[in-house]
Amino acid sequence: MLSYNKAVMIMTVAPHIVDPHRNIFCFYRAPRKHVEGDFIYDQQLENNVTKSLINTLEYSNPRTALNSFLALLESKICGKNVRLRMTSGKCYFSLQSMPLVFPAVKNRILVTITNAQAGAKVSNEQPGSRPDAWIIGGNDFVIMIESKLDTSPNEKQLAGHLKRAGWSGTKYERVDLKWPEIYSCLRSCVGGVLGELDNFVIGQFLSYMEVVGMSTFEGFKNIDFDFFLVYDESGDYKPVVKKRLTDFAELVHGNLPQILRQDYPEKYTGRFTKEEFWIAFRKAPALKSTFGHCNLNLEIGPEGLFWQAVIRDGKATDNSKPIGTLYRKLQDAALFNNFKIILSGFGADFWIVVNSRTNLSRTGRPMPGADVWNEKAWLCLDSITDEGLKAVASLLIQIPYPGVVVERKISKGDVLLTNPDLLVKQCVDSLVQLHKVLVFLEK
Repeated sequence: MLSYNKAVMIMTVAPHIVDPHRNIFCFYRAPRKHVEGDFIYDQQLENNVTKSLINTLEYSNPRTALNSFLALLESKICGKNVRLRMTSGKCYFSLQSMPLVFPAVKNRILVTITNAQAGAKVSNEQPGSRPDAWIIGGNDFVIMIESKLDTSPNEKQLAGHLKRAGWSGTKYERVDLKWPEIYSCLRSCVGGVLGELDNFVIGQFLSYMEVVGMSTFEGFKNIDFDFFLVYDESGDYKPVVKKRLTDFAELVHGNLPQILRQDYPEKYTGRFTKEEFWIAFRKAPALKSTFGHCNLNLEIGPEGLFWQAVIRDGKATDNSKPIGTLYRKLQDAALFNNFKIILSGFGADFWIVVNSRTNLSRTGRPMPGADVWNEKAWLCLDSITDEGLKAVASLLIQIPYPGVVVERKISKGDVLLTNPDLLVKQCVDSLVQLHKVLVFLEK
């Protein structure tokens, strides 16, 4: 039975987590056409993201969202003396229809927007289709927008747009944007002094971009952890949490010392359950190392964010497996003392946790990639003693299939979680320390 406090917490957070459709830009999707990861990339979503951007630019104060967007375009055309500013009148916006374009316009801009990475497949639209949107600033500028999600723009299609608009053979500038750039651009507006309407519209669009996977990594929010209290396997917030940790893992791995990136080149995504979601940095599977499942992990759960050194595989009596190797080394007085020195150097917010591993049905031998971990004991490492470490060794022989985790926890609500640069740095520094555990095991 839930305690009163936990029940109140769940009632408080549930509406904000399990129903992203309360956001004014989210929509009830048609049947899914195809799935890539946990995000649905179909024409309906693609059109809705573009429409949401145009609505945000149109209905916010022009001095906030629109001016920031125009400044972003200017920064991409730097050195060509292009100024995208209204000298009179107001902007007009159009979606998927050819507007009346002023013939004497000063600046013509073709803008492509995508979420695709280099080398992604090209969209298969035909040259005769229409641009997704237009922004018309009188005689000052005209912006043609073609947007994609997971594909690169089709150059033949763009040529068709230019021809139909009468831009072929005329001077125009081209700007290629990524959706996360637009997210960052509009997010910068929120830091200023905005009216109530701007705060609402821009804030809703930013939240929507997070839901559909178009945002940059900006740290973790409390609702990312609260989601596990009201876990919904098919809910729309699960992809937000997954992308948040995935983006964080990319940044952390990219900032690791080169030797660690070489030793642990693979970013392996674990199962997403109602208890946690994790991503492991692991050795290349082709190496077939004895310690191939001993990884550096990042994990998120209801209590907070964890980074870990994980030791698994085998029993304490099996010297050919990592758990057996650890147990054997702890029987040697000199190695026992070396391991205690390593652990005691970590600090007060590091722990060693001994787990029992079972299969998914919790009835027997765990299988690779299909196991359940149950905590049996944990010790804070700032005060670890000989007796404490001996107790750890004793548990290794008592538990049929043990798993050992040395970890640091950043609790939900910690201000560090909202500072992405510092969070990445602290994680990298901690993983460098935690790597000493795996080095001890493998030497």
